Parts: sequence; structure tokens; C-alpha cells
Amino acid sequence: MAESPVHSTAAHSLRRFSSGTARAVDDVDWQPLDMSEDRPLTRPELREELTALAAQIRSEFVTKADLRQELAALGTKICAEMHADIRHELEAQATQLRAETNTGLQGLRTEMATGFAEMRAYIDFSVKSSRDELRTHFDVVAENFRSEFRPL
Repeated sequence: MAESPVHSTAAHSLRRFSSGTARAVDDVDWQPLDMSEDRPLTRPELREELTALAAQIRSEFVTKADLRQELAALGTKICAEMHADIRHELEAQATQLRAETNTGLQGLRTEMATGFAEMRAYIDFSVKSSRDELRTHFDVVAENFRSEFRPL
């Protein structure tokens, strides 16, 4: 049975439409009409298939409210991840800063202990020098008093 040019064109258009849509929409579960029978496509069948396809494609699209909700959820998730990353980075920086501070404080303590030891040695030396000078001074004064009081 030979197809008329109009029916052949409609069947060809439907095949082109269905193959292009199936590539454009990934998860569409639409199956093209079974054309194993050699009969022309009727308008009600075409309309029914196109309506089903349009309904399925529309169900794949979401509303603006759904997009806003998903965007807010995604934003919250990203903020939580960033917050965790920032907290982790800050803790790492704080640990490193503590280690550097402790190292610096240890060096300062060592330097201060050395400075105090030097100061103590200087003070001991100064006290000993002053003591020796005073002893010498009082020895001289005592000798002077002895020499003054001997004739008496």
C-alpha cells in the first residue's frame, strides 16, 4: 500500500520531532509511535502523543518558587561549607600562631634569663667593689683616728 505524500510527511515530521526532543530533554521516557503497521498516522493519535509529550516536558520544568527554594538551599549549603572551611582555616592559623608565639616567648624567656644573670653578676660585682672601697675607706679612717688618739 503506497502512502500519500501528506501522510508520509506527517510521519516523517513526527519522527524528526520525537528524535530532536529526545536529544534535547535527557530523561524523557517518551517512545515514538509504533509504526510497524503500514498505515497512515491519524490526527487524534498525533494530537494524543504530542499532548503527552508536552505534559511530560512541562513536568520537567520547575516554577520560579521552586528555583528560589533550591537556590536558597544551595546558598545555605555553600555558606555552611564555607563556614566550615573558614573555621578550619582559622583553627589552623590559630594553631600556627600559638606555636610561633610559644617559640617567641621561649626565646624571650631565654633572653631575659640571660639578661637577669648578667645583671645579677654586674650587681654582685658592684656590691663587692663598693664593699671593698668602703672597707678601705673605713680602714683609712680608723688608722687616722688611731694616729689622732695615740698621743692622747
